[in-house]
Amino acid sequence: MNSNGPMVDPAIAVRNLRLVFSSILMGVLVFAAVAPFIRSRAVAGLVLSRRLAVILVIGSMALTIVLSVVGYMIAHKASRPQSSTAGMQGEPSQTSQAITARLIASAALTEAGAMAGIVVYILVGFLPVLAVAVLAAVLGIALSFPRASLFAAAPVDKNAVTFR
Repeated sequence: MNSNGPMVDPAIAVRNLRLVFSSILMGVLVFAAVAPFIRSRAVAGLVLSRRLAVILVIGSMALTIVLSVVGYMIAHKASRPQSSTAGMQGEPSQTSQAITARLIASAALTEAGAMAGIVVYILVGFLPVLAVAVLAAVLGIALSFPRASLFAAAPVDKNAVTFR
């Protein structure tokens, strides 16, 4: 850290975010891959009423889609191009730390929706729930995947603490 504040290398920030996004996506895909095995072994004796199963399926699909859309909106807000006059008009420009936080929150929301869908699939066994969960996770992560251009013009937050 120098006297002007912490220095954030955009290449390192993008690399770390890509690692986080890839890890989250791989976790969802592995969980989805083992979910049929878990369903066949662990919950063979679980009996749910038809009404409860329908509520779980509809609620899970809605939750998965809503969380993925909200995650995309958060990532999209982080990826909006910064105007060169943002600071002059009273709009604060996004720092690299703020962009990083928004992108990680986006990935976490997408993952949460997908995990909820996979758990409901394990309980109910309705394959379209699993398909929607995996599709939402893949699309959500792909649409908000970090790009180097996001950090190119981001100012450094002089009040933030960066650990290396």
